[in-house]
Amino acid sequence: MALLVLLCFHLVLILCAGYGYGHQGCPHSFTCGLFGSLHYPFTKAEQPDCGLIPIHDCDDSRSIQKKIQLEENGKYFVLTGITQQDGISISDEDLHKRLQNNICDTLNNSYGLASHSPLYSCYIKYNVTLFRCKHGLGMKPPAHYFSHSCPEYDYDIYYDSLSFPKNDEAHKLFSSCSVLTLAKKDKPDTTEILSFVSAQMTVQVVLSKDCDECNNVRGGQCSLDRDQQFYCHEEKSGKKMLVVVTASALVVAGAVVLVMVLACCFRTNIISANTLLFPRDPTHQIIEGFLKEHGPLPTARKESAVSIFGARGTAGYIAPEVFSRNFGAVSYKSDVYSYGLMVIEMVGMKHNFKAKVDCSSEIYFPQWIYNFLESEQELSLENMINESDDKIVRKMSIVGLWCIQTYPSTRPAISRVVEMLESKVELLQIPPKPFLSDPSTSSVNLSGQTL
Repeated sequence: MALLVLLCFHLVLILCAGYGYGHQGCPHSFTCGLFGSLHYPFTKAEQPDCGLIPIHDCDDSRSIQKKIQLEENGKYFVLTGITQQDGISISDEDLHKRLQNNICDTLNNSYGLASHSPLYSCYIKYNVTLFRCKHGLGMKPPAHYFSHSCPEYDYDIYYDSLSFPKNDEAHKLFSSCSVLTLAKKDKPDTTEILSFVSAQMTVQVVLSKDCDECNNVRGGQCSLDRDQQFYCHEEKSGKKMLVVVTASALVVAGAVVLVMVLACCFRTNIISANTLLFPRDPTHQIIEGFLKEHGPLPTARKESAVSIFGARGTAGYIAPEVFSRNFGAVSYKSDVYSYGLMVIEMVGMKHNFKAKVDCSSEIYFPQWIYNFLESEQELSLENMINESDDKIVRKMSIVGLWCIQTYPSTRPAISRVVEMLESKVELLQIPPKPFLSDPSTSSVNLSGQTL
């Protein structure tokens, strides 16, 4: 029975995941070895369409080293560190080897990080600028500039010994020379001319203005279309959105009642709560026929009764950003919030809740689910047959709690919800409690009650 419930969930989610969301197979985040959970603009090399900067060997447990490319078909660097502000630490193994050899051979190659992508750029945070000029030009640099001649390679090297941040006059003087930007050490190792140059570098990834707005404001992912024009995936899906609200299975007196709940909404400000719009293929006609024949089904708890056609806009099911933009912009994540609460309600419908509280809103908020999940007690629901049923209910609870995170940016995309439901419950982490939760619910006595 529990397995059938989960299959129904997957059916509805997968049907809706195929419409209007650009990169449906792209996870909200991914795990990469010791670096933990990473997110856009980074992506696994196996999923190049899910981000801008691919990281290789993330799923290879045998390889501790992970390699990164800062541009398409670009050079490989060893990833040594990463921050949430899109700053990364990398090591250039080729440069490191060349620094052990003679100076001229080292600088005979270009080590720039310039990205040719209009979506982002990279720059070395702590750097030094060198000018590589053709030998025999008779350059007369400022007195504080060092020089090193490489006649065997037909060029000379010049660099600022005082490390001025920017010297326009010097750049004009060296306008006919190649500019090399390399990472620098805090202190030189030796007295050698390039002892201050480091193969270890801290690189900052900066999204373009349009890409930053797409990613951080709309919650989308930017890319280039076939014509190499800017495209924000969520920008289009925000205009015409097909979102899952819920699918459920309810066991009452030993009889099986399957409830499929679908919500289809095209715009935030234009919505018909009692209308479902689907392409006219046989699968959707069957679903529409089922809903038309049976209509909204009664719930097991009067306190949480809500029409299956009216989740969005129903009091208690509204995402925080809908009534206050301080929490972020309204997007498809608002429907993810409503979906999560419906999942919580489905678990709650089968909950033999006997705790005494002053108002029904305290029963509504799933504080008790957090308490039982954190204490690792068994979620003993009515009509549960075996341990696998408990695992599925626990999984549904965790997924629901992830969906009702206060801020849209911390909620998973619907494709990620599918992945979580398909994964093992032992691999799912319990999300943090939304700070909008009523602290009074913690005073509810849950001891001795049966979930």
